[in-house]
Order: sequence, then structure tokens, then C-alpha cells
Amino acid sequence: ENFYRIKPESVSLIKSLEEKIDYAVIFLEKNRDKNLVAPILEKLIEDRTKTLILFDIYNLENFYDILLKYKDSPTIYFLFLGDVYAELTGFNPQSKTSKIIKNAIKNKSLVLAGNDLKPLFPIYYKDAIVGIDQILFGPKLTQKFFYLFYNHPQTYISTIHIIKRV
Repeated sequence: ENFYRIKPESVSLIKSLEEKIDYAVIFLEKNRDKNLVAPILEKLIEDRTKTLILFDIYNLENFYDILLKYKDSPTIYFLFLGDVYAELTGFNPQSKTSKIIKNAIKNKSLVLAGNDLKPLFPIYYKDAIVGIDQILFGPKLTQKFFYLFYNHPQTYISTIHIIKRV
């Protein structure tokens, strides 16, 4: 009910917000997001807001500076998203797992080509939401970094074999 989504062009206004923010989830996708996050985090740190910063595990190297700058803040947690997928058409079209599933359904077959032993970090979108919910609304944690994908990464070839069985 009290959910606010801040558009990138409105980020500078958050500093002037008078009410205290209790919880925040920040998704970082592109390099330009790094410039937008600083003004938001100033307000969130001041309010001692429990904050989750999420980004794709494949973009980890793009956000090292954010990790290093805010890792010691007691209310900021970092979540590394795996390859989020769903059975919904159009959901996360950049997801490698979604592309594999879509091709399997469309073509009734899968073709292996290239580096099929490359790691893939699939996670079903509902499992990712449960993880975010537990970290955001659970008790205070001492751990600062969380991985939102399963313990053992798959490879393209193992993912294809799983789909074949299904």
C-alpha cells in the first residue's frame, strides 16, 4: 500500500523527502545507475533504512565501486541476482534460461553450439521474490552479501538435459 517507485529522473528529489523510509530495494542494471544511486543512499543511510541493492551476477564487475563504498553501512545489503526466469511470455527476455526454454518450446528441440559448459545461474522468479522478502523483512543480519540463485550453478548442457527430461 505504501509502495513508491522512484523514476530515474526523480532521484534528486528523494533528499527532500521529509518522511522516514523504512525499507528500500534498489535494482542496478546499467552503468548509468551508479550515478543515480548516491543521492538515494544518502537519504537511506540517514534514515537507517534497511536497504537491498540488487544486481545481476553477470554485471558484478560494473558495480565493484558501489560494493566497496557501501559495504560497511550497517543497513545496506547486497544481493546478486542469478538468471531470473519464468514461464510467463515476455518475462525477462534477456534471461539465458528463458531463451533456452522459449527455443525448446518453439522449435521442439535444442541445438548445442559453442561453449556449452559455460555456467548458468538460473533461479525461478518466485524463489527470488521469497529470498528478497526473507532478507528485507527478516531479522537483522550480520552477513552483507547474498546470492539469489541455487547453490550449484548449471551449465548450458545440464540445463538442456533438465529441460529434455521435462
